[in-house]
Amino acid sequence: MTQRDSDTSIWGLIWSVVLILTPVLLLVGGLVGMTGSVSPFVTVASDSMEPNIETGETVVLVETSGSVVLAPDTITTAADARREPDPETSFGAPGDVIHFDPVTADRPIVHRVQFEVSEGDEWVHRIDADPQYETNHTCASAEHCPAPYDGYITAGDNNPTYDQLDGYQIVRDEQINGVVRFRVPLL
Repeated sequence: MTQRDSDTSIWGLIWSVVLILTPVLLLVGGLVGMTGSVSPFVTVASDSMEPNIETGETVVLVETSGSVVLAPDTITTAADARREPDPETSFGAPGDVIHFDPVTADRPIVHRVQFEVSEGDEWVHRIDADPQYETNHTCASAEHCPAPYDGYITAGDNNPTYDQLDGYQIVRDEQINGVVRFRVPLL
């Protein structure tokens, strides 16, 4: 092999790497730009959202803070969606599904936003609550009622009650990592 052949094969190798990496980098850059997140992929670790989102499926988040795609005030609650004549659904039910960091758990949670509360709200038996989560609780028996601050009440689609009646605190805007917009089904 001559020096010229060696130079040609090195440049050919470099050109091949560039041709392979360019579309990958464009795809990753596009996802980061579209979602506003460096790591928009999350694997669902429990059955709390089944059958709408299965355990082990990967979901794609759109960041709620600092994103041009979604501003923090644009989360659609299940209660808001049910008020519409033709309610928009997200993963089989009304209301956005969010990925959030609960104060009292060791890992983030993917659950549906049921409704928004304001500080002082006695939210346990709201008229716009989902009948699926009807409970024998009263505001006096619920740890986070009345609401100690503004935030969201959440629940897994496969759970019998609201997260906030099961030991979790009301979710604040700053705890929300993103809104789930897409899922990659199990293969």
